[in-house]
Amino acid sequence: MDNLHNNSSFWSLQFSVMLFGGASIFGDLLPLNPFLLVWGRTVWAVLFLTVLILLSKEKINFTKKENYLNALILGIILAIHWTSFFQSIQMANVAVAVLTFSSFPLFTMFLSPIYRFGKIESKNLLSSIVIIAGIAVMVPMNNWEIDYLYGIFWGLISAFSFALLILTNKKISSGLGPFEQAFWQNAAVSLLLLPCLFFYEINLNLKEHFYWMLLGTVFTGLSHGLYVYGLKGTDPQKASLYAALEPVYAILWALVFLGQIPGLREMLGGLIILIAVRIGTKN
Repeated sequence: MDNLHNNSSFWSLQFSVMLFGGASIFGDLLPLNPFLLVWGRTVWAVLFLTVLILLSKEKINFTKKENYLNALILGIILAIHWTSFFQSIQMANVAVAVLTFSSFPLFTMFLSPIYRFGKIESKNLLSSIVIIAGIAVMVPMNNWEIDYLYGIFWGLISAFSFALLILTNKKISSGLGPFEQAFWQNAAVSLLLLPCLFFYEINLNLKEHFYWMLLGTVFTGLSHGLYVYGLKGTDPQKASLYAALEPVYAILWALVFLGQIPGLREMLGGLIILIAVRIGTKN
């Protein structure tokens, strides 16, 4: 049973990270302010997760006050993570955003002892260093304009907040089902970002509205629920190493749907990240 649960956690994490990687292309496809983009993303996610929960055996407990507090804490962290991620994409590009974001295993590793999730393991330290090396290989060194630097800054904020999200999720929400937990977090983000409607206009065509819905349902609601499920049966440090595969998936999504062909540098950096994940997750 443990092996079965470990396998299901592994595949849930892999599939969710693949979808997270695909979410990055919507930063290019949707001409929206990051706050507005994330707000709509979470509204669609809440609707989608509500349907999933109604079709499953999970229930949403609206009477437990603890759920509201946990949702608020996680919602604030998630809002910072997603808005900073899309801000990074818009200030620089998809590659910069996903590559700098992928430094989060290093943050997770050093924050884990603070959350009392064990000590820093030597193989995880080695893996994190190799991941940083892979990221460094992929980042172009001939473009250091101010917007590019801002993109790196927001990507690092996204990485740090994602590490906080992984650890806080593991710490305070163990009693909730994965899709219920994702429901509460996305609901909190949508409420926190609701004021953005008074400051930014929604000016999208029909195709772009469809992209927005797709981002919120499949690439947010489903992926978020699967990631929470996988996280429940996996060590946080190891889960963060799995999620470091996101730039590899993002490059593949960009290749297929945006026609962005990865160069030798991106392929070499992706290979280094794959090796690092293998080092950190090998028993």
